[in-house]
Amino acid sequence: MNAEPDRAPLKICRHCSLGSRTDAERCPSCGKPYRRRVWRWWFAIPIVVLAFAIGYFARKEIAGDEEAEPAGLTIAEARGMPIGTAQAAVDGVLDGQRPDRVKRSSGGGNELVCRLYAVVDEERTAWEFCFLDGALEVSRPHRF
Repeated sequence: MNAEPDRAPLKICRHCSLGSRTDAERCPSCGKPYRRRVWRWWFAIPIVVLAFAIGYFARKEIAGDEEAEPAGLTIAEARGMPIGTAQAAVDGVLDGQRPDRVKRSSGGGNELVCRLYAVVDEERTAWEFCFLDGALEVSRPHRF
C-alpha cells in the first residue's frame, strides 16, 4: 500500500475562484477569508418580529388602549335623562340610534309619542321615552 503523506485540503475561494491546497484561513491570491460570514437569512426573523411588535404597540399607543364606549343607549345614559328634556337633546344622546318601536297617541289636542330603544349593557331590556309636545314626559325601563 502506498501511504500518501498528509496533504493540505484543496480549498476553492468563493471570491476569485482560485483553488489552492492550504491550511490558511484566507485565500493566498485575493486575501479574503474562505469561511462564509455568520450572517444568514434566519437572522432576519427576529428583526422582522421585532419590527412587527414595535408597529403593533405603537399603533395601540396612538389609537389608545381604552375600551370604546358601547354604541347605543346605556342604562346610565337613560337614567340620566331628566323629565322635561327637549326631544332634540335626547336624540343627541342616542347618537342616531333608531327606535325599535314607536307608539303615537293623541287626545285633547296633545300628542304623546313613545319610543322604545334597545339597551346595550343589559340583555332583554329596552328603555321607553315618551314625549308630550316635544318634551320628555316619561322615561322608564321596559323588560322583555
